[in-house]
Amino acid sequence: MDVIKNVALARNKWRIFALCSLLLVLTLGLHGPVLTVKGLVVNTGLSVVNASVSVDAGRIAFMNSLTTVTVYDVASGSSTSFSTPTSASYQPVIFGDKVIIAGNFTDLLSPSTIYYCILPHATPLQSCGPWEVAAKGWGLSYFAAWGFPLVRGDLIVWVSSGGFSFWRFSSETTTFVATPTQAVWPSTNGQIIDFLAKPTATSPSYTVMYYYTSNPGQGIVNTNLPARSYADAISQNTIAFNDNSTSPNRIRYYDILSNTASTAGAGPLGNLTAYGFSGIWTDRIVFSASEASLNFDCNGDSTISSASQCLQYWNIRGPSYVATLLTPSAAPPLGGAVAIYDKTLAFQGQDGHIQYVTVPMKGDVNLDGKVDSTDKSIVTSCNGQVLKGTIC
Repeated sequence: MDVIKNVALARNKWRIFALCSLLLVLTLGLHGPVLTVKGLVVNTGLSVVNASVSVDAGRIAFMNSLTTVTVYDVASGSSTSFSTPTSASYQPVIFGDKVIIAGNFTDLLSPSTIYYCILPHATPLQSCGPWEVAAKGWGLSYFAAWGFPLVRGDLIVWVSSGGFSFWRFSSETTTFVATPTQAVWPSTNGQIIDFLAKPTATSPSYTVMYYYTSNPGQGIVNTNLPARSYADAISQNTIAFNDNSTSPNRIRYYDILSNTASTAGAGPLGNLTAYGFSGIWTDRIVFSASEASLNFDCNGDSTISSASQCLQYWNIRGPSYVATLLTPSAAPPLGGAVAIYDKTLAFQGQDGHIQYVTVPMKGDVNLDGKVDSTDKSIVTSCNGQVLKGTIC
């Protein structure tokens, strides 16, 4: 009988030990990072050439070879590839079912042609085509230095000699707008065109300017916000740009409706990537930041380098519980441009492949790119609250 009791007692002790061990593991798991943005990145295995990445409505457009455009569908994981309109074509951009590209480059300075095609409404994806001519564009050297054509809504916009031009799908007409000095990096939300230009030829800095295509009588609006002469982006009514009021490089934004800007010299360290379309979506700006600026080795090569780039995003205008930036330890390494549409971040990875990640991930309450005890604390503090009377 004593032997039986001792065996039963030993079994109970092992059960208690096992239960305690399980509880300890669960407790440690809840207080450590469970998921990170870096850990949820999807690598499509599709190579990028010419460094351009465009994303819209869950579809990513890029050049898979020097003569091939590829569109990848995030939801289905499928893709379609089709030939460029000419052998010398660069930087495809997607909006809805439209894909545009600049081509017919015979040399660095000669005028080019801007083409578009329509993706069929079919599942799985089918090739885009045929290519149609939208308008004549500027030379390759100008586009490479000051921005390739972009498309949003009814508009295709591009840099032109002495200003910028836009073409409407609805009317198939081109409009040229002269700017105070040469406009660079025009971008559009489909109604407003923002760009960078110096107010005068002797001005010390480029500034952010914009133009309402539906109200040409208003003319060009100069925000007088100093900007570096490369890369800007607009989403809804917010313009993101590289701040030129400080060094090293920082990101800044301007809200058109409220006529307010983020504080000069106080934005996160980094750069909008020149060939990522678009760099902003509502209240999130995506950009690149060096490992040195983040003080973190995001590519895992045991070296913190100023040359190695990491994906970063800035949550702007968020409530107090939302983190300002993606946590460095959750940041994937970058090999090129990064772009955003809604919750999809698409980018060229360090291996040269198109990669993407969806943010925020499930459970990431404070939007810092990882699920950990901070998110648990926020949920616990708000447990039981309802929309009608919440204090959270």
